[in-house]
Amino acid sequence: IRDGNGAADAWLWSADSGNSALVSRSSASATTTASGSVSAVQLSIDGNWVGYATSATNVVAGVADANGADDVFRWSRVGGSTELVSAAAANPMQTGNGGSTVLHVSLDGAWTTIWSGSTNLVPGQSDANAAFDLFVRDHAAANTVLVSRADDVAGQTPASVSYLSDATDDARFVLVSSHASDIGGGVNDANGVGSDVFVFDRVAQTTRLVSHKAGDPVTTPTDSTASFAGALSADGRW
Repeated sequence: IRDGNGAADAWLWSADSGNSALVSRSSASATTTASGSVSAVQLSIDGNWVGYATSATNVVAGVADANGADDVFRWSRVGGSTELVSAAAANPMQTGNGGSTVLHVSLDGAWTTIWSGSTNLVPGQSDANAAFDLFVRDHAAANTVLVSRADDVAGQTPASVSYLSDATDDARFVLVSSHASDIGGGVNDANGVGSDVFVFDRVAQTTRLVSHKAGDPVTTPTDSTASFAGALSADGRW
């Protein structure tokens, strides 16, 4: 292996063979590391897909780097190919205009959840917070869905930053913590800037308030300034 960066790289080790495969590789050679450091890695349960964030600019041939920051890529163990995940909506071969990191890879590798400061990952995206937002990349359709959205509007980011807490294996349900007062449709934020908890349904394209006042499913509690998310059940029901 030729080290092309003198920094952290991503590897996948096999317990069966005892061998390791270079994940964060240069597009020119499977045995040469990419030009930048790897900052985050996520693995699908079957080990077939690796999502990672890197500052490298030579991971995929022809990709234009539009931000000078970390971008997210997905590597296939079976095929050995790599694709850009944090891609601009208008051009799958151009990175978003802000930095990104990887948070979750679905069981089958078909969906990758990322956290990004980009404002152009979703068609018509309107950025209201100048902060990092949550997105899910649909690899089959080659498009990106905004998870942390204001008033359940598909391209509108909320008023403040949001964080991923958990996601189901199929990435249908995403558990979100946010300080935003306008996430979900018709939610009454009664605790001000405190953190609240939500579940986003990727199929229904809706957001539900989890940390709500007893007997009032659309109002955040008033006896606490903040709620923090923990975990989702496998089917997203709990």
